[in-house]
This record gives sequence, C-alpha cells and structure tokens, in this order.
Amino acid sequence: MGTKATITINDEGGKPLLRLYKQFDGYIEGGLGEELVDFLKGRYVVDGYTISDEQNRAFAGMGCLSAQVVSHFKERIGNLYIQSLDDDYEGAYNYEISVGPLTDAFEVMRKATNPDEYKELRDGKISIQMTQYGDIVYDGLVDDFTIGLIAGDED
Repeated sequence: MGTKATITINDEGGKPLLRLYKQFDGYIEGGLGEELVDFLKGRYVVDGYTISDEQNRAFAGMGCLSAQVVSHFKERIGNLYIQSLDDDYEGAYNYEISVGPLTDAFEVMRKATNPDEYKELRDGKISIQMTQYGDIVYDGLVDDFTIGLIAGDED
C-alpha cells in the first residue's frame, strides 16, 4: 500500500488553483515533501518577468508554478493525478503551496544595483504548509524549511 498525498497550489489570491494526488511515496522525509521543497527552494513568483527572473528560474505567476510542478513530478503512467478541486480527499500527507505579495519586475530593476540584490528585492516568496495525518507539522517559507523543523515523528 502506498503513502498517499495531495499537493494543493493556491492562486495569488489564496484560492485553490490546482490539486494533485500522489498515490505513493507521499511522505515528507525522503519522499514528496523533500522533493517538492528542493524543486521550489530558491525560486520565487513574479508578476511580469525579466531575463534575470528567467535566469533565477522564477515562476511567472501561480499558473506557471502549477504547470512546472506537474511537469517536474509527472514521470510516467499512474502515481500522480490532477484531482478535481471539488474533491476534498486528503492523503496521509498534504502539501499546500501559496505565495506572498508580488512586486513589479521593472520597479525592482530600477532599485537593484546587482543581480543578487535584484533577487533579494523581489517579493513573491513561496510558502508551504505540510500536514501529516491531519496535523500541521510545518507552515512557513519554502526557503526556511529543513527536515529538522518538522514537529513530531513521521510514521
């Protein structure tokens, strides 16, 4: 029997945009959770993008993030499915992805003096809430996540 999980990606307004169902390997440590964090870590969401955003592997909105998550995780037949937003099924592990406020790319370009400062000035930081058997074990920025922050033991 597999360790089932869901990924819900919210739009910029916080409403569910996409829900994925993963049939096995949905656990956090060494599974979907860590792979999802690794995929999102160091990236951000933009409203209007520049060459710097493309080089930094930013997402052009939550729809772009959603499409890239599906592309990254869908490797073969089965295991990962797009689930109806009306379906309230939850797995043993559930991951909810959101984004904070977005800034205009050209406004940031005018302020930044180098590529590192440009990336730091960009808003659109990605957050993730992880639940394990109904309990929230992490709720914060993807970039701040480490496996040691998980509250409680995984089964």
